[in-house]
Amino acid sequence: MSPYPAEDAVFRQSILDALELADALFRGLDSQRCLALCRENLELHFGTASNQAAHLTDPLVALQALLPRPEDAAAVAEFCDTIQTDFVRLFVNDKAGVAAPPYESLYPSDEHVHASRMMGPPALAMQKRLAEAGLERAVSSNEPADHLCIQLEYLYYQLSRGWNDADMTALQAAASFARGTMLPWFGRFRRSLAAADDKGFYTVAADLLLNVLRVVAAQDSNSSDR
Repeated sequence: MSPYPAEDAVFRQSILDALELADALFRGLDSQRCLALCRENLELHFGTASNQAAHLTDPLVALQALLPRPEDAAAVAEFCDTIQTDFVRLFVNDKAGVAAPPYESLYPSDEHVHASRMMGPPALAMQKRLAEAGLERAVSSNEPADHLCIQLEYLYYQLSRGWNDADMTALQAAASFARGTMLPWFGRFRRSLAAADDKGFYTVAADLLLNVLRVVAAQDSNSSDR
């Protein structure tokens, strides 16, 4: 028997689904995945969630509004080309400088603002977390361990274990990681992104992820009520 109320199952799945969506968007969509996104009704997909997931509504509605109608092949092709170009410019490579590289090490707190560098202490700390969770080999990437999507994989793993296996240690690890590690740097990342994202697509995706992180961050404090 599940240790959680039955109505929470859909809420939990909506959070996990939103993490998967954010991971896909910030990993970069190829043409096939972009087409699949355009065919997805995001509001309907998450609309079955309970009132606990109402925080997802605004960014999902905003994200849906930016998607072209799937039957308009020309608009879909243009949209996919645009977000792929923007992805490279914002996150990977741009002659004017990458606006929002997705690595925790590059978004230090104000008191450590001069310490930002690739493969800084946050990358080493993240590598240790992955090893302790047994995920070091599972993450197939040449990226530094503090890349946003690697952190999302870790968070998803701990959160799904916490909820699906009633593992309070994993749930506490997920909540602590969202609250103490991801939210502080991701908020700074989101501000850098918004300043350069003239189309707004990735900024809305960041807003969705921020809301999800806030929910995850509160899970250990709420767990006694479930």
